[in-house]
Order: sequence, then structure tokens, then C-alpha cells
Amino acid sequence: ESGKIEKHAISGSLSIPHSFEEYAEHKSSLAGLSVSRFRKLISCESNWDPHALGDNKTSFGLLQFKEKTFELFAEKYSLSNPHIFDPYQQIDLAVLMIQDGYLFHWKNCARKTGWSI
Repeated sequence: ESGKIEKHAISGSLSIPHSFEEYAEHKSSLAGLSVSRFRKLISCESNWDPHALGDNKTSFGLLQFKEKTFELFAEKYSLSNPHIFDPYQQIDLAVLMIQDGYLFHWKNCARKTGWSI
């Protein structure tokens, strides 16, 4: 599925369409993360379904954020107008969190996809 972002709080202005996959590749590459591992992490968590619900409907979206975790990190990284169901915000937060050592929030899929925790 592809979407168009006109302005994004963390990444700045974007005017070209990006699929979730392209956006995830771009953000993880810029952050110096393994693009293939980040893609595999999202595949494991949600199979790239931005509407995925897990953990008895307490985890949401591409990266299966819990509401309190999403809110905490959206505030930590000054995400304006945070919305847990925004797949682009989930990608942005996950990239920042992984860079800062918070990969353990995805420990099961991280281990399955070759990340060291």
C-alpha cells in the first residue's frame, strides 16, 4: 500500500509518494540500520499491515506499538500530532528507538530476524 506524505514531524517535508516499504528502507538506511533486518522486523510484526492488531488487540499497526509505549516515545522524540495508526510515524519512532537502544520493544521478532539484543 502506498500513501502520500506532505509534511512529517520528524522527517521534514516530503512531496513524493512513498510506499511503507520505500519509506522504511529510506529511514532505516539514513539511520545506519540494516535495511533488510528492519524490513524483516516489520514483516514479522505485522506483515506490513498498517491496520494489524496483536496481543489481544493491545498492539497496533506496522510495528505493533502498545499505546503507552507509542505515547511515551512520541513525546520523547517530540513527534507533533502523534497518531498510533500512522504507519510513517511508527516507522520514524521505531528507527529512532532502535538507534537509541530500545530494540527490546520488538525482542521476539528482532531475534527471529537476526538482530542482537
